[in-house]
Amino acid sequence: MSDAEQHLPRHDERRRLDDRWRQEIAGHVREGQASGEFETTHDPGEVALLLASLLDGLALQATLGDPEVGPDRLHKLTIEAVERFLGTELPELDDEIDDRGHGVLAEGG
Repeated sequence: MSDAEQHLPRHDERRRLDDRWRQEIAGHVREGQASGEFETTHDPGEVALLLASLLDGLALQATLGDPEVGPDRLHKLTIEAVERFLGTELPELDDEIDDRGHGVLAEGG
């Protein structure tokens, strides 16, 4: 079995997860456009592809320890990109800790 053949299941799984991630984003964009919360200028599938790619790229940079892409900058750039693509201002979010000690985001008050 060649190296390429050995990696096919991983490739298929990655593709499935990417597709699911993009569909989830596109669904939220469609909902926001339908409710008038987001601009309808851009196709939801295109927005999903761009945002997923941006998030994946920034996350990879941060994971690899790029000093230019720390958590605060990753968050800032992501929020700015989402607001530009959707033509809306997102609500401020505060970090909270759930009952298992994991960070969660909640709308700030």
